[in-house]
Amino acid sequence: MVLLDDEECIELMASVLADLARGAVWQPLRFVVRPPDESSLMGLMPAHRSEPTASYGLKVVCIFPSNAERGIDLHQGGVLLFDGETGALRALVDASAVTATRTAAVLPAFVAVGFAGGLAAAPILSLPVRVLEPTVRAIGMGIFFTLFYVHVVIGPWIGGALATMAGTSRVTFDLGAAMLVLCCAALWLFRRIAAKP
Repeated sequence: MVLLDDEECIELMASVLADLARGAVWQPLRFVVRPPDESSLMGLMPAHRSEPTASYGLKVVCIFPSNAERGIDLHQGGVLLFDGETGALRALVDASAVTATRTAAVLPAFVAVGFAGGLAAAPILSLPVRVLEPTVRAIGMGIFFTLFYVHVVIGPWIGGALATMAGTSRVTFDLGAAMLVLCCAALWLFRRIAAKP
C-alpha cells in the first residue's frame, strides 16, 4: 500500500522543513537507550508539529549489529503518529519505509545545495588540530567543538525566529547564505593568523 507518491512526499518534506525552520515543528535531540553489556540500542526521535493540524510523532529504531548474521537489516523500527488534540494513535508505519521515502525526497536538494556552495565539514572541523600544540590540543578542541555545537543548536532557532518575524521562510536561506559568507571570511582570517610564525 502506497500512502504517498514521490511528488507528494517531496512537497510534504518541503513543507515540514520550512515549518522546522520557522519554529512550527519542535524536534528535540534524539534519546538513545544503550543498556550496559548490550551491543544493541534503541533510538527515540520525538517531534511535534503545531500546524496545519497539531500532531505528535515518534520514530523508534532498534539497532542490532547481530542482525547482519541473520541476514536482516540492522535497523528495525516504527514511526508512530498521534493526534495533537487527543493523543490517539493515528498511524504506525515501518520506519525503514518512511526513512527510504523521506531520504529519496530530500537527498537531491541537500546534494545540490552542498555542491552549489556548502563548505566541507571535515576541513573546518580539523582546523584546530593544525594550529594547536599537542600540550593544549585536548582543551583547545574541547572549546572549539563546544562553540561549534552551540552554533549548530542556536542557528536553526535563530532562523526560525527570524522567519516568524519576517513572515517568510526565505529569511532562513538568507541567514544561511550570510553564515556561509562569514565562514569563508573566518576561514581566510584563520589561515592568515595560522601562517604567522
